[in-house]
Amino acid sequence: MKKNIFLPKPLFLIIVTLFFSCESDETTVDNPEEVIKEQIVPESIITKLKQAGFNTNHEILPYENGYIVEKDIFLTEKQIDILANEPEEKQYHTTELVDVPHLYTRTIKVYFAPDFNQDMQNAFEDALTRFNNLNLNLIFERTEDENNNDIKITGANMGTIFGISGYPENGDPYQRIKLNTKYYTDYNTFDNATTVIAHEIGHAIGFRHTDFKNTSYSCGGDPYDEGRGLEGGIHIDGTPTGGDSESWMLTCLDFNHDRPFTNNDITALTTLYPRSELNAITGEYRAEPGSVIQVKFKGTLGAWCSTREKLTVTIYGANLSDPTRSITWTSWASDSFSFVMPASGVVHVKARMNVLVSNHTGCSLGSVKFNNTNEIQLGTGGFGKTSFPF
Repeated sequence: MKKNIFLPKPLFLIIVTLFFSCESDETTVDNPEEVIKEQIVPESIITKLKQAGFNTNHEILPYENGYIVEKDIFLTEKQIDILANEPEEKQYHTTELVDVPHLYTRTIKVYFAPDFNQDMQNAFEDALTRFNNLNLNLIFERTEDENNNDIKITGANMGTIFGISGYPENGDPYQRIKLNTKYYTDYNTFDNATTVIAHEIGHAIGFRHTDFKNTSYSCGGDPYDEGRGLEGGIHIDGTPTGGDSESWMLTCLDFNHDRPFTNNDITALTTLYPRSELNAITGEYRAEPGSVIQVKFKGTLGAWCSTREKLTVTIYGANLSDPTRSITWTSWASDSFSFVMPASGVVHVKARMNVLVSNHTGCSLGSVKFNNTNEIQLGTGGFGKTSFPF
């Protein structure tokens, strides 16, 4: 593979091939390579990593309060212990993605250290824009609050790596990303800066390397499979199992090579973090202008009780002679109707459940579906919220 820089071969490979994963605290190491050389990996750690499904044939590097395995994954000893004792099915489905409630979006506040130069500040803004232009259910927003954020990006002198990141934990993005001040300083800013920042954010929200099954695809050298390990290596529907030579999540990157999202990258991002057409806060429903939308709504008892209940659905902004439809039931009822999306591509939805028997809290479940995908779930008598928007 053609490279754009010329360095002595060993240093070149280290610089180009490593995107290390993040550590779990804010401790910085002036010369991590010297620290790594002075430490020996205990045999017990190697055994546990094997039990957890990691490839231990590649060098395991002690770093801060844990170890870097498979070239770009940082694990604390506590995480290794947990993974070594998890059954494979659970490990395969570990919390890799950022949790976003159904029908909602989630704002990810990202702090970027002010001591990076203006070129780096611009690269950071460009990286956030790349994500936000895809209309994901994750919204990336810059914050100046160093102590209250979801992702914190700072600098450290880290030898020959571009940056370090990590993977989501407990449904939240990995918080600490560090960029190497050896390369990104007041005097240097390489053309790959936007890609490196987006790449490390990609890890923080759960993305593996595109070529993790064979890193030689982007790095050259001997073929190497990073294995599943903590991440699971789950293939994303709609993306190729083969190579994507310009993907932003390839293992290796040259100094002066920018990689905006490819079509496959966009498919991966919008598949994992799709924004619902229906917004639970505003009540907006968005779809292609002129498209036909089928609305199905039903009510049913969640438990037996002597009651009579009603579900009302109103669509504002569509060309309907009667924008409000309703059903009533004592056991169950259902109905449906269709409308054509207006030129704006936006309508507003309201739904409400009412108990028609006085002094009764109800005991029913209500459902409103748009084209059998976006669903509003309501309930009375403790079975859910009684109105939408929430």
